[in-house]
Order: sequence, then C-alpha cells, then structure tokens
Amino acid sequence: MPDQDLVPRQRARTLSERELLLAAVLCFDLDDSPVAIERLKRQIRSRAAIWPQLVDFANKELLAPTLWAALARKGVTGEVPTDSAGRLHRAHALNCIRNERIRSELAEVLRCLNAVGIVPVLLKGAVDLHISRYSDPAARVLRDLDLLVPKIDHPRAVDALVALGYRVKEREAGWLTYSNDLVRKGAMMPVDLQWFISGQRDILSPGDALADAGTHCVGDVQFRVPSAEHQIVHNLLHSELQDHGSGVGFIWLRQLLDFAALCLLHQHTVDWARVHDCFARRGLERVPVARLYMANRLLGLPLPPGIRPTLAARLHYVRCLTLLRWRWSMGLARFAATILSSLDARLLDVIYGIGGGRGELARVRVKHSLRLLGHYGGNLPQVIRNRRKKFT
Repeated sequence: MPDQDLVPRQRARTLSERELLLAAVLCFDLDDSPVAIERLKRQIRSRAAIWPQLVDFANKELLAPTLWAALARKGVTGEVPTDSAGRLHRAHALNCIRNERIRSELAEVLRCLNAVGIVPVLLKGAVDLHISRYSDPAARVLRDLDLLVPKIDHPRAVDALVALGYRVKEREAGWLTYSNDLVRKGAMMPVDLQWFISGQRDILSPGDALADAGTHCVGDVQFRVPSAEHQIVHNLLHSELQDHGSGVGFIWLRQLLDFAALCLLHQHTVDWARVHDCFARRGLERVPVARLYMANRLLGLPLPPGIRPTLAARLHYVRCLTLLRWRWSMGLARFAATILSSLDARLLDVIYGIGGGRGELARVRVKHSLRLLGHYGGNLPQVIRNRRKKFT
C-alpha cells in the first residue's frame, strides 16, 4: 500500500502536483485485497471535493482511461462523485473505440510490411494492442505506433508504407535520422518507424533487441515482441535516462505504471540479472533498483526476490517527492528534461556522427541548440507545456 501518511486530508484549495500524484497512486495501488479496497472507499468518500482536480490531473498525464480501469478493477467506481465518474468513463469508452481503430491500422501496417518480407518489432504501446500488460485493453492511451526494423530494411519499409498511403513527415535535414514519422490522412496516429532504439545503445542496442525478440502471429499478420527484460530496459531508458527522470528527479507516473504492469506481467519469467547487466555496462545499475523501489512505495509493487533497496534508491525516492512540493520546480524539471534529452551526447552522435572529442561535442551541442531555436522559434515554452497533451 502506498504511503498513507503522505496523502493530505481534503481541503478546499488547489492541490499541488505532489498532492494530486499521491492521491492518484492510491487508486492505482496494486493491492486489491478487501481491506485495501475498503480503505480506498473511505479515502474516496472523505475527499470527494478533490476529484475534479484529480480528473484534470489524469487527463493531463494521459491517464484518465487508466484511472477508470483501475477503479473498475477494484469495484469502486460507484464511490466516485457522479460528474468526475462520468468524465472518466467517457474517456475510457472513447479510448476503447480509439484503440480498436488503432489495432486495425496496425494490422494493415503489419500486413503491408509482411508482404515485402519484413517482420517488425513492436515497441512500447504498440505491444499492448496485441499482448496487453493491462487487464483492460482500453486502459492505455497511445500516442504513436513505434516499430523497429533492421537498418538495412528501413528504406524498404518506408517505401512500402508510402505505397500504402502514408507520407514521411518532413523534418529538417539531419533531424533524428534513425527514425521516420509516417502519417496518413484519416489515420488515428503516426507510425514511428525506427532502426535504432535510443541514444543509449551501449545499454540496449538495436541488434540485441532484434536478436532477442520473439515472433508472434495474430490472424494473417506476423510481428515480433522484445523479450521481457528488454521491454523493462526500454521503459527505463525512456523514463529515467532519455527523459531524465533519474537525473532531474521527476516522476513520470504514466511510465511508472507501465513499468509496474510489465513487472507483474513477467514476474515469473524476467531475469533481473540481465536487466542489471544492461545498465551496469555504463555504471548505472542504480537505475532499475531505484525504479523498483519507487514502484514499491507508490504503487505497492512487490520487490523481486533477491533485490533490496539501496541507500541511493531511498534517497532518490525522497528527492523526487520533495521536488513535487513546489509547482515551479515541476516546470523547471520538465524544461530541464526536454533540454537534456535533446542534447544527449549519444543522441547527437546518432544524428550528426560525432567523430571528435569534447570540443567536437560542444560544437555540435551549440549547433543543435541553434537548430532547436530555429525549428521552434518563440514557441519553445508552449512546446514544452504541450509535450503531454490532454486526452479529453
């Protein structure tokens, strides 16, 4: 059960980001025992006034359908104030329809790629469309369809999707050359066709991900899914390193819920030693332990056998909760995450091919910063605010 003493009593005022997050995680708690559910019912009744703000928070985090699914799983939707329950239920119902349409679009894309001899690896939310980590297939909101193909097959895959009616979304020359966003009129979302997973290739290389992925058949389409270990590593790469959650102390709740769901889905098969070894290559073995401890304290995720929280993991948890106390720090953390992820040395190496030492890296960072400013102009603050759009 999450830390009860951290959750504030109901007050007639605007709640802080920290208070909203801690109220939300009570609903997402993985303990579905009768005692835990009764405790949640009492929490909901005693804090009825906070629910409009909590629903706004869930929308902003793209978690409204996930929140409704969690409440429905526990059988407590009837305790939620009527207006707020209606908003959450509508978001869930719309996402159910939306995900069905996206599933059909993904099948069409897979069929097209299979026809030219390519069996792509599904990444992140695309996996959930066929092998969902959540018991409710409408619980997760998708923003794009991430597919990984071998670098040698990437041009052919792009050509096949263009023939299907997609077009390559224009980018400035040299911009994220390891992937292409393909869009189609009337499609629910773009296809992010990648030959590279992330700038942290020494932690998880595309070759390792492709070699370890298992093949699946659904109907007349074939696709591949990363191993349990690589799905967990990929989640950590995005939330903790690429989006700098570990560095700036920001809690990406949506990513944390995905992480916890992955851990539960594969709890009997995942080899945590392999996950540890991936991060140990760069001396970052603290990352998975800190993430497990965070999920344990906030969501009640059981720690895997043999894994104990370190002092660094405990301090990281306290630091993240402390930063949540001040609204201004959240904006600063998001801004820092955006800038740091854009200027990551490994990402810049993929884009520009950095051949020199620190001097060359500094020059490329200046070049890329100017390119960012030229690309976004005076709208950079708005772009940062809109990184996570409201679902409803």
